[in-house]
Amino acid sequence: MSTYIILLLLLIMAGVTIYAYSNRRSKVITTSKEKDMPNQEETKETAPVEAKKPRAKKPTQDELIQSFANRKGYDYKFVRTRKFKIDLDDLLKNLKNQLTPLLQPQPDNDHFLKYHHFTIAMNRERKMPLLAAVNINGAQSIENPRDSDKWSYDPRIDKTEQLGKDIYKNNNLDLGHLIRRLDPVWGEEALQADEDTFHFTVCAPQHKKLNRVTWLSLENYILKNTDLEDLKVSVFTGPVFSERDMDYRDIKLPLQFWKMVALIKKDGTPSVTAYILSHEDYLSDMGERGIIGEEGFGEYKTFQISLNRLQELTHLNIDKLKIYDPLMNTRALGDVDYFEVGNMESIVL
Repeated sequence: MSTYIILLLLLIMAGVTIYAYSNRRSKVITTSKEKDMPNQEETKETAPVEAKKPRAKKPTQDELIQSFANRKGYDYKFVRTRKFKIDLDDLLKNLKNQLTPLLQPQPDNDHFLKYHHFTIAMNRERKMPLLAAVNINGAQSIENPRDSDKWSYDPRIDKTEQLGKDIYKNNNLDLGHLIRRLDPVWGEEALQADEDTFHFTVCAPQHKKLNRVTWLSLENYILKNTDLEDLKVSVFTGPVFSERDMDYRDIKLPLQFWKMVALIKKDGTPSVTAYILSHEDYLSDMGERGIIGEEGFGEYKTFQISLNRLQELTHLNIDKLKIYDPLMNTRALGDVDYFEVGNMESIVL
């Protein structure tokens, strides 16, 4: 009996010893792990901060200007014969004192803004194009869908000499392309040419209804229905600046726009025709807060006019071109030097 008691006591003592040793070892391991684990506060303080990605460097004015170095602009050789050409310097000979100068003039260019397939000459006082000239190649044209419009200032002239978006807010005015968006969209530079048309230098304030009239169909009709030497046409466009233009938000809104189209027919004969977009009723109702009303511009009409009449309105130097104007060299219309374009078939080429 005593022997069993002694054995039982020995087993109990052994169990206590094993438990105590196991518990002590567990504490030692836990303590060791805690020492190896960094304190959370210390981790926050000492953890390396991830370096921020550097912002893209904003291009300098010089770099922005140089980004246009590959733009060749309007080419007078595009539509020409041995005796016929339309040179922009010659065309604007009488208007050079009105042109906006380039910030970085070149030896051969101090006022023309050249883009892919078109050129703009800005009117310094009016802050909008005096003339836009484009070469259209119907054989290589691309129907590029229009994405969301993103308009930009041209860095080659002072920003203050360009009309920005403020003039178009809270009214019925649109940024009206003087170079029709798809006109220069052809050849290898087609996509870039499309983007080029979204500069404030390429547009003028136009009523939103302007894009729905005969005006925009003119180039298409001529390309598709004229017996051309090839599908090449040069088009020149601009506002008719007049004392009658309407004062609006510190500018004058042009009430008329002109267009001149040059082409070579299959028989080798050049043709130069001119057009005016006019309004029966000029801007008359500016509303209580100076907002152009829905019917503010009145009814739109397009007229084909003689180069004589165009010269009177614009002061362009076009004396040499008048012999190529069918309206001045046909007896069919008598002495009439303009008529309303009721439909495209009425155009005289």
